[in-house]
Amino acid sequence: AAKGPPTDPQEIREANRLYDGEIRYMDEHVGRLLDHLKTAGLFDNTWIIMTADHGELLGEHGEFFHENTPYQEVTHVPLLIKEPVADPPTGRSNAWIQLVDLFTMILHRLDIQPPTPIQGSVPPSLAHPIIIESQVSPMFANGDWVSIIDRDTSMKFVWNSLGNHLLFDLNADPDENQNLVTTQGGLAQSLGQTLQTYLAQLPPPPQATASRSLSKEMLESLRSLGYLK
Repeated sequence: AAKGPPTDPQEIREANRLYDGEIRYMDEHVGRLLDHLKTAGLFDNTWIIMTADHGELLGEHGEFFHENTPYQEVTHVPLLIKEPVADPPTGRSNAWIQLVDLFTMILHRLDIQPPTPIQGSVPPSLAHPIIIESQVSPMFANGDWVSIIDRDTSMKFVWNSLGNHLLFDLNADPDENQNLVTTQGGLAQSLGQTLQTYLAQLPPPPQATASRSLSKEMLESLRSLGYLK
């Protein structure tokens, strides 16, 4: 049966150890893939991109797993790129990028014209603000969330459908412990307006299809993964 988030300190430590073990497991098997590419003589001329869909909260902010609150622990995912040997290495970059930009970046690298309209841009010349959306099942009681990060200042405004808005200075407060929304209300309002203006320019989402009943096993699986309460 699915269990809720850990509450006992020992359970929290165990959850962290299990998560570390999953990272170690993934690291080993990605290494096996890379070793195979080298053995096959394919590694040098292969363009390799590694990223993730989300991270996990392991007690930060009093939350666990990938809840729907868009804290950095959940949304700031790795992005590793190995260029073919003919391209010079570029080192580490602190530039902001969204997963939506990877498709456009890949097409640009392969000299393929992207379809239009398209939301993504070619890094580092992004034509859009950094946006995070978390609109999920109504079984989550803390509402929907939409966030914007200003690329120049790293100020992050988080809008909440229940009015629990957040504002963080990611340079001075990367762990998002100090909500500045009451002390810098003007900035929060400005970023919120930029957010709404941008979202209004996007194509509307497709119409939802007819819902269907889920089996008990599927419901338990979704609950164990944190998608249902």
